[in-house]
Amino acid sequence: MREKIGYYGTLVCLLLSVISGQFLKSEWIPIILCIGVLIFAPMYRWNEWKAYSRKKKIVFSIEFVIIISTIPFLLLKGNEIIDGIVMFQGWLFIAKLLYLICI
Repeated sequence: MREKIGYYGTLVCLLLSVISGQFLKSEWIPIILCIGVLIFAPMYRWNEWKAYSRKKKIVFSIEFVIIISTIPFLLLKGNEIIDGIVMFQGWLFIAKLLYLICI
């Protein structure tokens, strides 16, 4: 049950973050949703997490916090850069979709 809650909670937070980044101009909503990912993602791997050593847990925690906190800023900055490139004006949706897949 904990794994399902963690998986679907993470998925919903990430989808809402992407959707809100497209339609809302607030920079705080994706940050709040990433905090939700920080809560749900460890729930998904709870059984594996208990088997790791203390050193490995610390390294994984630091990596996780850095990655989750930088992804929304990469998405927001990438959207601004793609909007400014004249070549993508007719293909804006496809360019943003490819950018999301690459990130």
